[in-house]
Amino acid sequence: DDAGSLTTDQLDIDYNFRRYISERWYGAASAEYYQDALKDIDSRIALGAGLGIQIVDNSLENFASDLSLGAVQEDFSGDTRIKPALRWGLDYKRYFFAKTVELFHRQSILQIFNEEYSQVFSASSGVRYVFSEHVDTNFRIDLAYESDPPPGNDKTDATYSLGVGLKF
Repeated sequence: DDAGSLTTDQLDIDYNFRRYISERWYGAASAEYYQDALKDIDSRIALGAGLGIQIVDNSLENFASDLSLGAVQEDFSGDTRIKPALRWGLDYKRYFFAKTVELFHRQSILQIFNEEYSQVFSASSGVRYVFSEHVDTNFRIDLAYESDPPPGNDKTDATYSLGVGLKF
């Protein structure tokens, strides 16, 4: 809520699973639930399964990518559609200063095969600083892009977050 105007009213839950089948290759599964009342997206459920590769994996850097086939069920203002989809995911982490600083970037591109061939892009980039074994802080920028948003909505949203994390 910003100066009496509601600017964000959304729920976004993502889960990605990896099951390694060799040292570098893994089976990938993803699930996402998204809703945004301001964009008239009552719900978007995306499920997919595919194959991924661990490109870099060492004590200071981790870089992986996966490609999945799946389906998307979208509910816009009571109109429900189920369409096939292709998802490309990317996950990158880099540590500095004895692992007290972490740079990270996660993104996914969801290509929905419907009459408009719409795309949904989401990315989260930032830096995390570890104060101790149990406390860290992070600054993060989240971008969301939809090639075919509901009428009256912007294609791109950006969110800036500063947070404190506690580990138990």
